[in-house]
Amino acid sequence: HSRPELMKAAIATMNDRGDESTGWARAYKINLWARTGDGERTYKLLRGLLESCTFQNLWDFHPPFQIDGNFGYTAGVTEILLQSHAGYIQLLPALPDVWAEGSISGLKARGNFEVDMNWKEGKLVKADIRSLSGKNCTLRAGQPFTVKQNGKTIATASAIRSNGKEYFQATFDTQKDGNYSIVR
Repeated sequence: HSRPELMKAAIATMNDRGDESTGWARAYKINLWARTGDGERTYKLLRGLLESCTFQNLWDFHPPFQIDGNFGYTAGVTEILLQSHAGYIQLLPALPDVWAEGSISGLKARGNFEVDMNWKEGKLVKADIRSLSGKNCTLRAGQPFTVKQNGKTIATASAIRSNGKEYFQATFDTQKDGNYSIVR
């Protein structure tokens, strides 16, 4: 959010529009709220899509069927867990409280990175990053972390402030097909 005034305006607009909508529009709102970092609002919309806009077979409806809602829901879950649109990979940017513990594997991030991670008590425990192209990698998370390759520390995250919040960020060089462990 390099322009906090624009984010405030977007949030005001989304609040004015409300949460109720058809499946595809609700899926769109899930992704927008995840970009704001508001995990609780995003989760509320996820639940609403499943409860109000989804058949028992998990197809999104707006008679007879609306694939946009299904694809948008999946994209929204990904936006909750990982975002890479701003020039860095942010881990767990909009995690709702009810997802305090979990794991995911195979998420793709811009720059041709593949990410596996697990978390407990709402905090990242470990992530594994595979660099498929050998580009520089900038990671951001909500708590301190260290980057290791083959057991050796190659980077330590520094505290930064962005939009009134504290994050931890590290940038490091990668090698094509290299594996990097992110640990607390």
